[in-house]
Amino acid sequence: VVQVVGQIGEGRVSVLWALARAITAQQEWVAVVDTDQSGKPSPHRFAAAGQSPSWGWVAAAEAGVALDRVALVRHVTPSAWPTVIDMICSGI
Repeated sequence: VVQVVGQIGEGRVSVLWALARAITAQQEWVAVVDTDQSGKPSPHRFAAAGQSPSWGWVAAAEAGVALDRVALVRHVTPSAWPTVIDMICSGI
């Protein structure tokens, strides 16, 4: 389990995709758990009004991430994070 944190523009998503590329290259799975403090979508994750939240999937694919081996779990509150991680690590 690796937690990637940082401010907007500090390259945290680039670090995430670099790690994901290395993991998926070994035919392993990656789970991205999107956390926030409220359980609601964070406004900075929207590229523009009316667009879907963006994790940079095109950039991930261009970085060599095997997208068919990535699972995304959205809007997990901090209190639910341990349970979600436990379920993922248990293979559910």
